[in-house]
Amino acid sequence: MNSKKFKITKLQAAVAAVIFTPGINLFGTLSSPSVGNGRMIRVSNPLNAFNAIKADGNKNKIQLNSGLANSSSHIQSYARYRGSSYDFHVFSHSNLAGEVGYIYFVSEERNYKNEPRYSLTLKIPQKTEKDKAGYWYNHPGGIQIIGDFMIVPVISAYGKVAGTSTFTNRSIIYIVDLTPLKSSTPSVPNNIKEIMREPNGSYGSLSAAGIVDIKKELTGDVKTDKAGSNDIRYMMALYADERLEIYISDVTSNLWDAKNYDYIKKYSFSERGKNNYQTIGLFCDTAGDVYMLGFRTNGTNDYCDLYKLTVNNGTELYKVTSLADNDTYEMLLKSKHLTCKQDGVNDPFLGVHVTNGAGFEIISADEFWLYATSGHAGGNVMTNYFTSPLRP
Repeated sequence: MNSKKFKITKLQAAVAAVIFTPGINLFGTLSSPSVGNGRMIRVSNPLNAFNAIKADGNKNKIQLNSGLANSSSHIQSYARYRGSSYDFHVFSHSNLAGEVGYIYFVSEERNYKNEPRYSLTLKIPQKTEKDKAGYWYNHPGGIQIIGDFMIVPVISAYGKVAGTSTFTNRSIIYIVDLTPLKSSTPSVPNNIKEIMREPNGSYGSLSAAGIVDIKKELTGDVKTDKAGSNDIRYMMALYADERLEIYISDVTSNLWDAKNYDYIKKYSFSERGKNNYQTIGLFCDTAGDVYMLGFRTNGTNDYCDLYKLTVNNGTELYKVTSLADNDTYEMLLKSKHLTCKQDGVNDPFLGVHVTNGAGFEIISADEFWLYATSGHAGGNVMTNYFTSPLRP
């Protein structure tokens, strides 16, 4: 993944959560997005829901001081998590001058007092580790939340000299158990599991990961199970340098226990020449088809692209080129130009842009939202949320 200092650039998290406007509880009646640990709400009509999202962002300032606000360490991705007593803003943050990266959790009380009550920091990896070239794994990328879990890709990078960075093709994919955030006194989610290492070593540094629960059968089109089914698989998408890899797990009853993610297929986005996604996200419709969101910034213009995926003894991702057979699939469903509202100068590195931090959340079967954030957490982080007419 190229540093946003040098190249303008997870989806994140797909859980229903409540947006925070100081002093106002806009959506306190929303139900939990989880249909069991590691499960997601299905969207009735993804294209209609996507089209309904307003292109103009709504500003929301969040208190967060990472202590790492410099040219080479910054926010990488954003997600929302709904606990039992608090809702959380979740940020992944690189640390190129250090030995580990960070995930920041900033809470809000349900009665929406004006100040966040909890600001928690997760070191990831929890134990310092160098790659084969001697670089630390200190660069978390585009994240996604699914039920009570979060997928976090971390690549190894070097940036101890101010203004410089080197990114490698070595990465680790983690699953984080977020249930400690459900407590009335939330604590740092320290239950972390490595699920894959160096999956994309053949072609570049990993920028984002997405994940979704699908049905167990792999014959014909892969469809998602109905809520309540215990036997499922997980589809994981890993994005790096305009290429996407698809993996599918063994049959399992819970994401934490999922293992043996088998490589299915690899695709290239290079035909469009501009899809350097820094956050992606997977979700399903009620019929069981799988969709992907990709967030990108061109100059200071921000976009979100909606794709449809199908699986039939492999994966066909529309509007990209299969590296195996050179076929091109022409079903990019829609691209939306987002207007991010700034808190000052519209700077591609410091301003609010999906390349600096992006995510999405499923509000209900009929609605999902998009998010963008500023790049640095120097006391406050400006975010934008993009809603549908179903909400204010």
